[in-house]
Parts: sequence; structure tokens; C-alpha cells
Amino acid sequence: MENKKFRGLLIIEAILIVILMVILLKHITRIPYSNVEIYRESSPDGRFTVVISEVESGNFLFDEKQLEIYMYPVDLSSSAYYTSLKTEVADSNIDSQSFKIEWLDFGAEVTINNASPPQRYILPFSKLS
Repeated sequence: MENKKFRGLLIIEAILIVILMVILLKHITRIPYSNVEIYRESSPDGRFTVVISEVESGNFLFDEKQLEIYMYPVDLSSSAYYTSLKTEVADSNIDSQSFKIEWLDFGAEVTINNASPPQRYILPFSKLS
């Protein structure tokens, strides 16, 4: 009886150690990037630019990538305004072909095609009041 309890505790301890090792390995193998630009496009009238950068990459266990998408006016002296957002994409094959930008009357619609389903974001030209 005592031997069965001891084996049960050893099995539970082994499972907990494996779970903790996976969590630790996830944090140790995370490879940070310092804003690696992936894509850039200017509006048809040349007034605004959208830039998509990889802020943080996943590791070999989890392939999520954190992206920062921001839009700013080309003439920065006229306005210090810009808009941005951060999103995560669970695909390691993100490159410049993964994005489509549609310029609208009130901003830009950014589509990330590699995401499943495709992710769409709208960045307005000016702050909403």
C-alpha cells in the first residue's frame, strides 16, 4: 500500500516537472527583435505612410509573432500625430507579401493575409473626437 502511494506521488511530481520545464523553455527561448521593419507603403497622395514591424518573435515551441502597425503623416512638421496598434499572428511565414493595404477616404485598411482567418485593421487618418 505504501509503495503504491509513493509511485503515485513520483508520477505526479514527474508530470509537474515536465510542465514547468516546458514553461521555462518557452520563456528562455523567446527571441526578441527590436522593431524589424517588414513592410512599408505610402498613400496614393503621398501624405501618409503605413509601416509594419515585427516587435517580437516566437520561439521554436510557439510560432506567434507580435507585430506593430503604425501610420504617420509624411510631413511630421505639420503634425506629431500617428496611430498604431499591436497584434499577434500565429504564423512564422510572415513577410512583405503577407500584407495588403487599401487606402480609404478616412484612413487605411490593413489586411494580414497569412492569418487564419485574415485579420483586418483600420487606421484612421485623424483622431476621432
